[in-house]
Amino acid sequence: MNDLLNTRFISLLAEPSQKVTNEEMSNAYGKFTEQVKTVGCSDNATVLRTLNVTRIELAVLEPYISTSRGKNALRLAYLRKALSLVDSERELLLLKIQHPEQFPKPNSQPFVSDLYIFLKSKGLVIIALAKIVIAIFLTGKIFQRNGKPANMNQIAYAFEKMFNCNFGSIYDQ
Repeated sequence: MNDLLNTRFISLLAEPSQKVTNEEMSNAYGKFTEQVKTVGCSDNATVLRTLNVTRIELAVLEPYISTSRGKNALRLAYLRKALSLVDSERELLLLKIQHPEQFPKPNSQPFVSDLYIFLKSKGLVIIALAKIVIAIFLTGKIFQRNGKPANMNQIAYAFEKMFNCNFGSIYDQ
């Protein structure tokens, strides 16, 4: 069931004979936008269907509201805002479907390595790792996602994450 259609905002839009204040419409619209955001937590197909049905129902109201010769200017303005919001959310969802790599999962855990370096003699291990990083960098065989060669700082950062250590500034080692 489409909870967006059962909001106070939609009922205010659907009753053009009922007198409504800007504050009341603004509050109802604010709650509607929050509900639109929570709809996005479902699976993509359900969200897209919900947004499509909401868009259709809002579009059906437009001719009725716009023919009342200025009496419903407030409703018409909020209706157009709602249509723009639903359209924007649909576009965003379609982008998420087409390019999922650009939208990281909100509940994904950051990488934490089980590997640690124990420093018996403070700088020697870090210097050895820095030499490995530099050697890997000089091969030119490590690339970024976009196909460009990785820079030394990116490789050093990966080693820091992998071994739970900190080079400081790799150029100072």
